Amino acid sequence: MKAPLRLLAKKSRDPDQPESWATLPGHTAKVLASARRIVAQVGDDALRACLLDPEQWRPRLEFALSFAAAIHDLGKAGAPFQDMVRGSSKVPQLVRHEAISGLLLLGVLRESLFEPACERDALAAWSALAAACGHHRKFTQDRLARVRGGGGDVVVFCDHDDFAKTLRIAANCVGVESEPVARQRWRAGWNLELDRLTDELLDELRDAHERELESPEALRFFALVRGLSFGADAAGSALPASKLAVTEWIDATLSERLETADAQTIVGARLRGGELRPFQRRVMASTATVTLVTAGCGTGKTVAAYAWAERHAGRKLVFSYPTTGTTSEGFHSYLQGIDVSAELLHSRAQVDLEDMAVNGVHPKQHSDGAARLTALSGWSARVTTCTADTVLGALALNRTGVYAFASLCASAFVFDEIHAYDRKMFGLLLRFLRLFPAAPVLLMTATLPPTRHAALVEQVSELRAIDGPPELENYPRYHLQPGLGQEPPWTAIEATLARGGKVLWVSNTVDRAVDAAKQAQLRPGVGVEPLVYHSRFRYEDRVARHRAVVDAFATAGPAFACTTQVCEMSLDLSADLLVTELAPAPALIQRLGRLNRHASPERPADPKPAYCLGCPPLPYEDEQLVAAEGLWRTLAQRGRACSQADLAEVFKALELIDSPSETPAVLCDGVESDPDAVRESGVTIEVVLARDAAQARRSAKQLRRCSVPILLLPDVKEWDRIGSVPIAPEDVVSYDLEFGARRR
Repeated sequence: MKAPLRLLAKKSRDPDQPESWATLPGHTAKVLASARRIVAQVGDDALRACLLDPEQWRPRLEFALSFAAAIHDLGKAGAPFQDMVRGSSKVPQLVRHEAISGLLLLGVLRESLFEPACERDALAAWSALAAACGHHRKFTQDRLARVRGGGGDVVVFCDHDDFAKTLRIAANCVGVESEPVARQRWRAGWNLELDRLTDELLDELRDAHERELESPEALRFFALVRGLSFGADAAGSALPASKLAVTEWIDATLSERLETADAQTIVGARLRGGELRPFQRRVMASTATVTLVTAGCGTGKTVAAYAWAERHAGRKLVFSYPTTGTTSEGFHSYLQGIDVSAELLHSRAQVDLEDMAVNGVHPKQHSDGAARLTALSGWSARVTTCTADTVLGALALNRTGVYAFASLCASAFVFDEIHAYDRKMFGLLLRFLRLFPAAPVLLMTATLPPTRHAALVEQVSELRAIDGPPELENYPRYHLQPGLGQEPPWTAIEATLARGGKVLWVSNTVDRAVDAAKQAQLRPGVGVEPLVYHSRFRYEDRVARHRAVVDAFATAGPAFACTTQVCEMSLDLSADLLVTELAPAPALIQRLGRLNRHASPERPADPKPAYCLGCPPLPYEDEQLVAAEGLWRTLAQRGRACSQADLAEVFKALELIDSPSETPAVLCDGVESDPDAVRESGVTIEVVLARDAAQARRSAKQLRRCSVPILLLPDVKEWDRIGSVPIAPEDVVSYDLEFGARRR
């Protein structure tokens, strides 16, 4: 087989005379430079967060990350990759290039390169090899097994001059001389040589993982090497044609840290000349590694969090929420228009940022250009607002999380509304705290089951718990009405609207939320058009509907919203009357947090009524609703207004069993690299409506705009797709701008 003139690592306009960055040695040198600059910028921060002494561990980290960068693409010298990158073959590769890198290191390069690396530092060498094999998150037993059954030879051009140049880069990292290597040829097919070699590669890596990671310190080091290697490759690949050197870009972005004035600016803009409450000052003053704030809705937790961030000036700040809706709302409410380098980072951030601009609020332009929708955009921000999936997703090898990892290592973290995490997600939070035991973390919640609180206490060596302000926690805001399971209180609804009040009706399913709105439309006494808000709108319509509901409740005059569970976190509004279906106790408490939200001793208001309707148990479990019924009846039977403190008292007495799951972290609990879900599997799937298919095909951004979640249907596998997103046929799913998507 004839070798190509040049070995490519990236596509080039002219494969025979490629740009330097597109060649195998050129790209490798660029990734190596990125790795070393990342260590220079965040290495000490990362090590301290993992309770690893930089004086002892930083040389090991620099060696491991440099070695990983030098060897990660050696397998691109294989003929299958060279054919693919030149577009001369559409046949799937018999084995991925990163697996070939591993086969070379444990095969022909073992004595000359890998064993000397192990003699220098075995933990670092094996960590680097695992990072190199997994840097595309596709190194798994199942993916390797796909080569089986295919036939043909796999040729690796180890005798090529470009391979020799790349090998010299790796040898220099180890401190040895490189030696000439002959061209390699492996037979591929069922039960042939390549089968055996890939099995042996995985077995050796697994054995080394078990052998080398005997201590918690070694495991945390292994996670750092793997996590930072993603950033090194991403940075070395993301700026191929830029006039700015990648090392300069890394220095410019990762050196951007929160300053005291930034935190003060954010807090000051929110307080508008007011003072922090004593409760907020207690949060600000906490010096504990992990601080847990348990306070009801409307008590000023978010302002307290930004005040707490002032103590951690010199780090980046990552403020995470449980949903994209709450993330965008948090960015809009606290960072939009503020003179602080901030980034909105989630899967649909570009849509939200553009909609903010359309509505007259223009997203801040950073020094490196407009907000970029890649995880690397977060490297340049002093404050990143994101979903918790971004942070916890780093442990599960989700794309955004792992490519943001270098930035995360230099951060202080706020996890808001942790009561909304499912069991798997809360388990990943515990795993995060164990992996980064010295990272400054602020946890915030309105309620937390005792079992979860106990899990945090067991996990964290230094945990300070701070309760909400007593003057607000004890303020009587709600009047829970007796008669659980009653008919809708139309008389009270109509009277509230007639005097210009705000009504919030929360259903447990989309269909029932729509039905409630349709019932309201038929009642002349309602007098206003109900706004329907739930998750099954096209994303761009949902963003608009979200803003319409918030604005309706923020302006004078009557307002009526019929919503689902999405209101529990994403809607920052205050109602004068709440109608809710029975739901689990934490959800009820969140829904009550939308009622009379702003009442306080400084802004006194009479308690507002809340009514609880009967409903079928789905989508919740019977035992959850039995406990919630007990909470409601206990408070309603008191015959007086209740406060957040009353809710917390009865909630704790329920003794709910809600133990988090034991969630493994793919980043460090093995050598394979198949990304895992951050959340438990749901019953919905993202689709595109048939009428939007043409628009959705234009770009990934348009696809995100058009996507809509629907209940998973048995025939969805038969639908046409745009990439991995199914196209919902018109005769299956109907769509209405007012009511959203429903199955016909």
